[in-house]
Amino acid sequence: MFGFECRIVERLDRYEKPQVEALLQRSGLIFEGRPDCTAIAEGPDEKIAATASLKDGVIKMVAVGDEWQGSGLAGTVISKLTQYAAERGIFHLFIFTKPDMASKFTAIGYSELARTERAVLLESGMPSVTEYKNMLRAHKAK
Repeated sequence: MFGFECRIVERLDRYEKPQVEALLQRSGLIFEGRPDCTAIAEGPDEKIAATASLKDGVIKMVAVGDEWQGSGLAGTVISKLTQYAAERGIFHLFIFTKPDMASKFTAIGYSELARTERAVLLESGMPSVTEYKNMLRAHKAK
């Protein structure tokens, strides 16, 4: 897509991490802890245009450079993380995002679980939280 390469990095190197941190900062986010992996989309100039990280089944720190908003790069990095998770037997994922970005994730199949003024939690995969609750109810001791 547009000459971008999307790849998974399990540990950001000294050149990648500052770029990811700067991109997150421009998006009003911060780099949190030690993710299991980070997906980055970079152009031929090796400038990172989009990123998302995965930690314990939670996708977070999703950001796309201003000049690439609406290009589909967020979906590209999330798809790469989903593939990475599936290869490791993880088929139920969550996303934390800002409320104004939630619709981007519902458009690609995530369902909203909870919302506050500052954050939204979404999920994708099986079983969903609702399905799990229903299964527990069905097996509840009488």
